[in-house]
Amino acid sequence: MAFFYHATIRVDGILWYHTSARPESMGYIHLMLPVFHNYGFVLALAGYVADPDVGYSSIGGKTLYKQPLDLFHRFGIYSYPLYTVKAVQQTIFLSAKGEGFVEAKGKGRFAYPDIARNTVLLPGSILETLIISEYKLPSRLITRIGSKRAGTLHIRLYPVTPKVAENSRVTHYYNLGDVVETSGGIVIINHPAGDIAFLGTASKAYIYSINQGTTRRKTITLPALKSERSLS
Repeated sequence: MAFFYHATIRVDGILWYHTSARPESMGYIHLMLPVFHNYGFVLALAGYVADPDVGYSSIGGKTLYKQPLDLFHRFGIYSYPLYTVKAVQQTIFLSAKGEGFVEAKGKGRFAYPDIARNTVLLPGSILETLIISEYKLPSRLITRIGSKRAGTLHIRLYPVTPKVAENSRVTHYYNLGDVVETSGGIVIINHPAGDIAFLGTASKAYIYSINQGTTRRKTITLPALKSERSLS
């Protein structure tokens, strides 16, 4: 049996998560998108800051990642990508390494300074997502994503009972590697642990509604997980 929870997540600290970068006259700017990959959050919910099998190991400069769905099968808990509903942001300047000097990328006349200007989420920011667990969870949790980021997350869980429908239009973000067949979605993050997409139509979907304010209801439609071994 699986338990479904709509999660409201409050940021306490600085959540530093750049997901795209572009060059500017003063260096590279690292930008945050309104969605966070679910890989690190699934590990956090399972009680880890990194994959307990490989840590932050890499081969040929590439970090070893598992699909979040594989982590679900191992640890019994899964989360869809987190999306921002309230952003309290600040831009900070950091050199790539240490202090007092700037790292240069490229060689010779093609070299350029890499002064990262990062946008971070500050306390008061709110995220939301859908969490699926093989066991019943408490109504409140506190966790932290990764070991390099200072963002402690206060999680409030609201039990929901989604209905399952076919050929449904998706309203929120999902990991393409974890879900059933979809079409027409827009990929916004490319990642070795699965690309994150938005919108589109799912061959099978979870649909549920939550309160938004005192008078409005918001309906959320997400593609169903590819494997339902743990959901029966």
